[in-house]
Amino acid sequence: MKKLILSVFLSFMLFGCNQPLTVSKANLMEITKHWKEPKVAIWYYTGSDAEYHYFRFTDLGDTKEYRVKREEMQIDTPLTKKQKDWRVMPWGPMTNGSHHPARSGVTIFMREANLKPPYKIEVDEVEVVQETDYSLILDVSYTYQDEIPNEEVKLFVLPNMSYWATNSIPVERGSHVGRVSIDLYEKKMKEDQVYQYETSKLTISFDHYAPEKYKGSIYNEIVPFIKVWKIRKERE
Repeated sequence: MKKLILSVFLSFMLFGCNQPLTVSKANLMEITKHWKEPKVAIWYYTGSDAEYHYFRFTDLGDTKEYRVKREEMQIDTPLTKKQKDWRVMPWGPMTNGSHHPARSGVTIFMREANLKPPYKIEVDEVEVVQETDYSLILDVSYTYQDEIPNEEVKLFVLPNMSYWATNSIPVERGSHVGRVSIDLYEKKMKEDQVYQYETSKLTISFDHYAPEKYKGSIYNEIVPFIKVWKIRKERE
């Protein structure tokens, strides 16, 4: 097995970092067991073409690309180069054997380079502080330099479902970190007889209120994030 892993990484070095390394599904699953820093190591499914599924692994100061024959894995999403459409995979340090990954302390988004002008708002990093079946706490690092007064802007993080309750983050000018808590709207779920719900992304939105009147979103960032939300168990 050690020889197998060694040959895979030697092949990767020969191909170069811009060329995805072709591996079998078994080889890929073995590779996902190795990482440097569990807080930043993350696997993405980036899409598919007619022949391969493509995956990207980012770790501390390291990024690798892999591809697996389509017939070896059951995944169906069109190939895309847009990071907002990538799917976070429950591999590496994010795997705990449960229905969704245990991601407390894990960075789920990190901007690799600053946005260029005319952009004056950006999300720099998103880290999971705590995750349960029915809640999610995130720290959002952002930079705000827009002309709109920061006092008129609120930052929201929303999963792609309607059964949520959350707080907004007061926006400050410059670079800052804000904490947001997302909980299930369980009363509505029970009324609709929905007991679990799967989401695939988080929308980080800077919304303009002037004053107390919603004037629309002035910037948003989409973060791929698969999560199965489940209502709390009824007390006996």
